[in-house]
Amino acid sequence: MKIILYDASQRGPLGWSWAAYSRVRPGWKVIVAKSWDEASDRVFNAVCPGTRLNELQAWGHGQPGEPLMAGKPIDEIMLNVIYSLAVPDSLVWFRMCSVFFGEKGQ
Repeated sequence: MKIILYDASQRGPLGWSWAAYSRVRPGWKVIVAKSWDEASDRVFNAVCPGTRLNELQAWGHGQPGEPLMAGKPIDEIMLNVIYSLAVPDSLVWFRMCSVFFGEKGQ
């Protein structure tokens, strides 16, 4: 299963571009959330038992060492959901600016 998760709290051209681009990815499950709590529930429930998570792309804003949703850093619940669904060759991609930037991002 391939999932696109994007921050629905982002208004304006950037948010619209995420919505538009996610629709042209055939075969991908698109999850729209306004918080990490909402995202963790939706991602966890999207992956059926016995199905593997091939790829999760999270689109939003970021800062060094922290993917953000609605301006808040990722929480432990969401990290645990990702960890529980990922298999060794899963790709988890934070498509967010600066998440891996600098010492904190490394």
